[in-house]
Amino acid sequence: MRHSPSLRVLLSTLPAMALAAALPSRAATQRRLQVVTYDIVPYGMLDEQGQLGGEFVDITNRLAVQTGIAFDNRLLPYPRAVATIEHGQSDLVVGLVTATLQRVAHQVAPVAYSDIVVIGRIGARFDSLLGLHGKTVGYMRGASFDDDFQRDELIRKYETSSMPQSIQMLLAGRLDAILGTGIAVSYALKQMGLSDDALGAPLLIKRSLHWLHYSRKRYENTTATLLKNGVERLRAQGFLDEVALRYAPQAERR
Repeated sequence: MRHSPSLRVLLSTLPAMALAAALPSRAATQRRLQVVTYDIVPYGMLDEQGQLGGEFVDITNRLAVQTGIAFDNRLLPYPRAVATIEHGQSDLVVGLVTATLQRVAHQVAPVAYSDIVVIGRIGARFDSLLGLHGKTVGYMRGASFDDDFQRDELIRKYETSSMPQSIQMLLAGRLDAILGTGIAVSYALKQMGLSDDALGAPLLIKRSLHWLHYSRKRYENTTATLLKNGVERLRAQGFLDEVALRYAPQAERR
């Protein structure tokens, strides 16, 4: 996979956000926040002992400590996780900005990045989205990785339930390519006992930010400010870079 810059460098062009002068007390919010994490490795997963872990779990767990706000975190499939945010059954989710999440949630702060890639079988090479015209491309149901891809009516799109399913269909010849984050593709291949070399060379579509989203139906401005400041402290401490490096595929490590 392609090398990505550090999160600190990637976010350097964003407007600076003020850091809180002191750590807020747990009494700052009276309610435990309900957090949902996508059931997509390496963002959210269960280890061999059945313990919840993953990149976004590590970030939200540390954010709870940093802000003094109590979190309950649970793992859900992508569509269900977004639905709980939409209907006010959950407070927070970390993920890419999509049209649905822009509509149903406030974007509090960026916390991570991902390379959005298109990958075909060995020997297949795509130089741009134009090379996908007339091709069938699989991607996770409900996800929106790139507006140009979604709008291009000459690309045949096929929704799958998971990244491993996308890869299985690609290898079986039922798809011409798959679209997703580079890190999710690498981890899914690892889950399946395969290496990155099992697929063709990736086409980098863009680099995107994962944001902390706060359900509009449960939004509290004071709590949102605490969360925003907490994320900025984690960034200043280097924790977000540390987590990104921890879960980066070997080929992307700096």
